[in-house]
Amino acid sequence: MKFKKIKATSLILLSFFANIISAQSVEEITAKYPNALATFQNISREVKITNKENGLNIETTDESEILLLSEKASGIYNKGRVYHGSFDEVKQIEAYTKVNDAGKFKKIKVTEFKTENAQSNSIFYDDGKETVFDFPSTTKGSICYQKSVIAEKDIHLLTPFYFNNYLPIQNINLNIEFPSNVALKYIVKNDPNHTISIKEALEGRTKKLSFKAVDLKERNYFNNAPAVSATEPHVIFYITSYTNNNNEKVTVFETIDDFYKWNFSHLKSVNKEPSKELQTITENIIKTAKTEEDKAKSIFKWVQSNIKYVAFEDGLEGFVPRNAKDVCFKKYGDCKDMASLLTVMLNLANIKAYYTWIGTRSIEYDYNEVHLPITDNHMICAARINEKWFFLDATDPNCIFGLPTYSIQTKQALIAVDDNNYFIERVPTVDYSQNQVVDTTKITITPASIKGSTTVHFSGYCGSDTYNYLEHKDEVQTKDYVKARLIKGNNKFIMGDFGVNKYDVENKKISMFANFEIPGYAKQVGDEYYINLNLDKFQVNTFIDTAKRKIDVAYDYKQSWRLYTILTIPDGYDVDYLPKNYSTNLSDFSMNISYEKKGNQIIFFQQFISNTLLFKADKFFEWNKTVKELNSQYKEQVVLKRLNK
Repeated sequence: MKFKKIKATSLILLSFFANIISAQSVEEITAKYPNALATFQNISREVKITNKENGLNIETTDESEILLLSEKASGIYNKGRVYHGSFDEVKQIEAYTKVNDAGKFKKIKVTEFKTENAQSNSIFYDDGKETVFDFPSTTKGSICYQKSVIAEKDIHLLTPFYFNNYLPIQNINLNIEFPSNVALKYIVKNDPNHTISIKEALEGRTKKLSFKAVDLKERNYFNNAPAVSATEPHVIFYITSYTNNNNEKVTVFETIDDFYKWNFSHLKSVNKEPSKELQTITENIIKTAKTEEDKAKSIFKWVQSNIKYVAFEDGLEGFVPRNAKDVCFKKYGDCKDMASLLTVMLNLANIKAYYTWIGTRSIEYDYNEVHLPITDNHMICAARINEKWFFLDATDPNCIFGLPTYSIQTKQALIAVDDNNYFIERVPTVDYSQNQVVDTTKITITPASIKGSTTVHFSGYCGSDTYNYLEHKDEVQTKDYVKARLIKGNNKFIMGDFGVNKYDVENKKISMFANFEIPGYAKQVGDEYYINLNLDKFQVNTFIDTAKRKIDVAYDYKQSWRLYTILTIPDGYDVDYLPKNYSTNLSDFSMNISYEKKGNQIIFFQQFISNTLLFKADKFFEWNKTVKELNSQYKEQVVLKRLNK
């Protein structure tokens, strides 16, 4: 699904205030930002909207200047880049280094600019370009300045402006200028302390909006972070309507209905003619299916198996799906193409199916609040079967029918019915009970080690993730992965025979098993054995550094782990000590640990349930307290004592 990239310029490149450094020495600025190798002195974006015949011109000027505070910075921040694509036109790029020469600055211009395809790990073909260049003569105290002027070709595709970056920012501005015949709205996101000051002015027939912030800390990056749009301060701005030269009102995005009609306009030229070949293929796929759900499942699985997902972004092709019959016979397509094929085939099977726009969880917005192209980056098919919505995304070859791909859980889906009618439905969150890891390990004690076997079952998203990882892996890679998932006890773990069993391909259930040995794991002291049955301490030392991390933790899906460790008591021994059971039940997590003797076996059970997609920062203290308790539990050992003869 096409979505216009947030330009690097909107994040890092932007009103240039000449010679501001003269007011502060490098040493003073270094003292102000002691951990930074460089700072943004200024970032600005100027958006100028003007009238043209029967339309609008939009020109965006981005400027930035980075002050290097250390010699180390010259090898890190000496490169500049400007992103652009098919929906904009580069009018000007300028860059130079300002070098402090005996108290005076001299400019050394960049003379070589190279434009190349923008790189993306997730895109097979991307129409995005980047112009890259090196700043010359960078050293401590230098300022790297760059400016780009870009004409926006489509007034629907204005990108948000973010008020933070990977470096501290001393001054940052967004200025928007537009004529009085243009109606423009803005939304300020993630600024509870009002660090962004806003000014509105009317000068004659020109309206001006100004957004400014000063002395901003650098953005901190964390693993498992929520979407940037959910945490970082930014301004969304968009045109709702304007009056053209004929004094006619032209609606752009006043309401969600307007946005829907714009989206739907990209579908009008698609699948206009029925395909007999596709009809025949569909009939063959569903010929043994008895119910609507069985038919839908058969079609979904066929598309998953036969159509290779290949991402494209190329102008309007990033918005317009290809015809279903073409996708079918080419055997590849992007998300829109696979949605096109699924929708047509399901309709051919007399199942109500619809093109559906949706944003993944990497985008925070709902359509109800932000009815703009930035709210979605994906297209799927939604089918209505037995009064229930099925959100079908065949881009994941191992997605389980009936479950949405985990990246769209909680998101609003915009479901296209016809030119004027649509549904907005919330994609459900899959319960943890459907995403399970169940580990059963059996061990015995020998004089020099413990030996055992382990089998781990994966289901739900845990299973489909495992299927995805093992796809196209060779024998060595498979062995390494199995060992990484099954390792027990400590780094002395030796894996013997192993295997993988894809025992329910349709529902992506899979198991791994292995024999193993851990030398010296059980300690013998006189007539006693000491053994720690916590062979999987998977939450040990998972403290959250609350001094640094202030943002929530995001998870792909809810899930449950159940681990059983069964120890056969050696002949001539009995249990002398079993640790106490333990349980805790937080609002988002629960943990249970128990020990039980049954006959000549000790059964150790551990269960951990993660029941949230977003762990809020105000609960970190509670979590750290629990981890401290768990660390103590993980040290507990079973004591076996030799029986008197």
